[in-house]
Amino acid sequence: MIDFLDSSLKAMIMGEAAPGSSLATAEITFSVPDEEWQSEGTGMQLDVYLYRILDNRELRSNQRSTVRNPDGSVTTQLFPARLECSYLITAWDKSSDVAGADKEPGEHSLLDQVIYLLWRNPTMPPKYLTGSIANPELPLPIIAAETEDMAAKPDFWSALDTYVRPAITCRITLEMDLNQNVVGSQATTISTSLLPNGNAPGDKLVFIGGIVRNATVPTQTIANAWILLDSSLVTYTSDADGAFRIPGISLGPHTITVRAVGFAQGVRSFNVPDPSGIYDISLTPL
Repeated sequence: MIDFLDSSLKAMIMGEAAPGSSLATAEITFSVPDEEWQSEGTGMQLDVYLYRILDNRELRSNQRSTVRNPDGSVTTQLFPARLECSYLITAWDKSSDVAGADKEPGEHSLLDQVIYLLWRNPTMPPKYLTGSIANPELPLPIIAAETEDMAAKPDFWSALDTYVRPAITCRITLEMDLNQNVVGSQATTISTSLLPNGNAPGDKLVFIGGIVRNATVPTQTIANAWILLDSSLVTYTSDADGAFRIPGISLGPHTITVRAVGFAQGVRSFNVPDPSGIYDISLTPL
């Protein structure tokens, strides 16, 4: 993933740079900016050095989400982990020294162009994302030029055997799918026994659930369907996934009547609890 982030960040810098600018023509590298690297190469170079990788727990959730599948099964998904990658961005003019010429203004101009495009993009533009980080479920946030960052301290530079330089810190947070999805059958029947007098037998009530489907296209569910149990005055409504739930049903035979805009009325009779555990009902389009 990190190599795809490198290539995506490079593509973003090149793609967002003004045509003909010094940033558009600079060489972009991901090397450690140590003394040996400084002595290599020519011309204007922008070094984007990855110096830290952390688990971002502020953006990470340990909760799971549930997705209903067309075949009636349910997938329980763990939200993706969030991996925070920190870069140190520095500008280097490696052209030959000329007497009286000052390289710093050109390097500072390069940094100015970089911070401008980073601040203009609070998240990574999807068009630059490649490989395994393309099409993320969540945006990839960019935080640039923070204060009190370790990369701005002299000790950081002394570890690289070089002098302190102006630098831009940039943090980008990736999502990482841990592939811990669990697929199983949907719970459609829950029984509850009421024992009002100690261990004396009481009434048993059942919670049932099902899905309203299109009879012509069974994988298509119907949202906002109106559902009536028996001849009671209590109605229920299917949710955005076509699912409905009816609590507190007594044992024995029951009938549900279902209506939805654009479909013929549907009626289904069943016993509770149904041996199949399936209480779905299909409606025919008008």
